[in-house]
Amino acid sequence: MSDELVTDQKDHNETSMTMEWKREGIAQSLQSLGGKEHLSLPAMPDVMQKIQEEMLSRYPRSSTIVDIIASNVVITGEILNIVKSPFYLRNVAGAIEIKSISHVVNLVGLKKTYELAMAASMRSLPHKTNLFKQILSHSACLATACAEIGAFVHDVEIEDAYLYGLFKESGALALANHLNESYEKTWIRNLSFPQSGIELEHRDIKARHDYLSVAVVRNWGFGKNESEVEMLFAIQEHHNYEELARLPNQRARLLVAIGMLADVIVSEESSKIYVTDEFLQIKKMTMPILGISKKTLDVIVNNYRDVSVE
Repeated sequence: MSDELVTDQKDHNETSMTMEWKREGIAQSLQSLGGKEHLSLPAMPDVMQKIQEEMLSRYPRSSTIVDIIASNVVITGEILNIVKSPFYLRNVAGAIEIKSISHVVNLVGLKKTYELAMAASMRSLPHKTNLFKQILSHSACLATACAEIGAFVHDVEIEDAYLYGLFKESGALALANHLNESYEKTWIRNLSFPQSGIELEHRDIKARHDYLSVAVVRNWGFGKNESEVEMLFAIQEHHNYEELARLPNQRARLLVAIGMLADVIVSEESSKIYVTDEFLQIKKMTMPILGISKKTLDVIVNNYRDVSVE
């Protein structure tokens, strides 16, 4: 597997040195699909490539970003829906007008608007199978839960938590597209057994969706700056429970813990997922890392119930 698939080493040497990339695991998972060229997923909308090009320019212009996003009605609508959602507005002080992408840029800045555009693009991906639709819907629930948790965690912004929640299962989307409905049993098992299920996934199909998620998200053009590289690392580690407390990068460790706790919340609130002892272990492990008390968790769960999309 090439280094560029994971990160641009020349730009992020210092950050990358604190992270151990599972290159062999990612390469093996890709090989199970027939190689990187067989990553069968819808491409991100053209608008994302244009935004990325502008963001990487020497002097990104907010007016250009606004015009690019506004040219896509679907992406614009999704961004406004996210920013005007209760979990987002709950963390905005005072009344504020949010009727256009210009308002969004003024509220959160260019970088966060770019991340919101990525999230909106992910939410609007076309789907060919019912399983793909299920995984995308589940990812939307995870994103909401991650954002609700992120609002109570220092050093993590809710936009990052939301995007992480959407991205972390993208490898499962790739497997669903590649294996079609034959992946459904494996996917459902992972929902109830987040620790042991990933090992069985690797045994059965010679691939891990968490490792594949790194390749998928990188293929979408994400991972070009330090904070994005940290998120890629968190995506890679989102099923490596035994390594959580030892992850060397603080922000990545918090994102992984947020994602794991979000798995618990979504599972407990869904009638479709059997809650196992593994979830209880995850809750016990992640709450101290995130600095979340039982009382705070109750608030987070109630907030999630108010805005749950499932």
